[in-house]
Amino acid sequence: MAEQMEPPPRGASTGELISRLSEQTSTLIRDEMRLATAELSAKAKHAGAGLGMFGAGGLLAFFGAAGVTPGSWTRGVITRQVSA
Repeated sequence: MAEQMEPPPRGASTGELISRLSEQTSTLIRDEMRLATAELSAKAKHAGAGLGMFGAGGLLAFFGAAGVTPGSWTRGVITRQVSA
C-alpha cells in the first residue's frame, strides 16, 4: 500500500519524470480511496450501532408509557366507583 518511493535517478529525462509522476499520482489516489472507504465503513458501523440503541430506547419508552397509562386510568375509574 504505502511503499517507499525512491528518488528519481540523476539525469532522468522529462518524459521519464512525467511518467513517474503519473504512476505515483495514480497510486496515491488509489491508496487514498481505499483509506476513505475503510474510514467510512468504520463510521457507518458506529452510527448503525448508535441508531440501533436509540431505536431500542424509543421502543422501550413506548411500551413503558403504554403500560403505565392504562394502569393509571383504571386506578382512577376504580377509585371513583368505590367512593361513590
